[in-house]
Amino acid sequence: MTVYDRTDTGIAAGIDAAYHAGFVAMMEQNFGPYPFGADLRVLVAPTYWAGFEHPGNIVIDDSLKKVQIGSAYASPLAHTLDHEIAHQWAGDQTTIADTYDFVWKESMAEYLAFVYEASVDPAIGLKTADAWKQFSVGAQYFPVPGEKPALFDYYGDVYGPGPMILFRQIEVLSSRANVITALQSVLGTPRALSVDEVVAALETSTGLDLGAYAAAWIHGTGAPVFPQVDVAVAVDATSVHVVQIVAPERRCKFHLALRGAQPTDELLVAVDTFTGGIDQTLAITPAFAVTNVVVDPLRECLMTAHAITAAPTNTPHRNPWLAPQ
Repeated sequence: MTVYDRTDTGIAAGIDAAYHAGFVAMMEQNFGPYPFGADLRVLVAPTYWAGFEHPGNIVIDDSLKKVQIGSAYASPLAHTLDHEIAHQWAGDQTTIADTYDFVWKESMAEYLAFVYEASVDPAIGLKTADAWKQFSVGAQYFPVPGEKPALFDYYGDVYGPGPMILFRQIEVLSSRANVITALQSVLGTPRALSVDEVVAALETSTGLDLGAYAAAWIHGTGAPVFPQVDVAVAVDATSVHVVQIVAPERRCKFHLALRGAQPTDELLVAVDTFTGGIDQTLAITPAFAVTNVVVDPLRECLMTAHAITAAPTNTPHRNPWLAPQ
């Protein structure tokens, strides 16, 4: 595949061709040859979205070169370009069956960019997963909204919850390899694909029964309430008590990070409210005095500490895929 671009010097200077060639190689290895001939055309221009694609064509917003600092992503330009490249397979060759299947294609593009980022530098992947959690705060709709609002009313709410729920949490419950196997079974051919078919593929590859999971996390009406926990370390530091006090029907598998005074003082404790219940006491053996507890440091689930609340009502929930004008 040859990439032809019409770009300005600022964007061109920020594109690492070898890096993106590696991403394309990952996509072709897993999902078959680039589906639209020999060329992929990239245009840089002032746009409404950070990026947008059609078969064989990508538009990148020209303001991305200005937001390398302060973005939720480690590199907004690199991430956006990989996201749009992923859509050539996930969204264009294989496309959505219905308007309200929109979440799977955006979630796959986000997830596949994340998988590549994590393989290059785990810290970059972690920042992307952290971005998803940030984007999820204040979401007004479920990934598949039962009230069927207009697409422009809800589509911005899929970019954070979508990849966290459909793929990041599922790989934590199973494995990344099993999630990729599921995606291999639904991508790589021209077809229409529904969210329910994506969930069925994940069930087949992971061996998990995701019926209750999909009902709690994916389908719903109104603004979703994501789970929160209270955490308390015993005075003698031999146990930690974890209680999921918000949204108990939305179970999670995640870690706590117990930290001390020194930078190297950290103990990760696995928590699984699917199997262990929403109120559990876990034995711990820290070799240091615990001074701080961080909920979900690995960004594995839409779980937060109870002290962390939703965005104030006077703060509008911004669509994360709008161009950073």
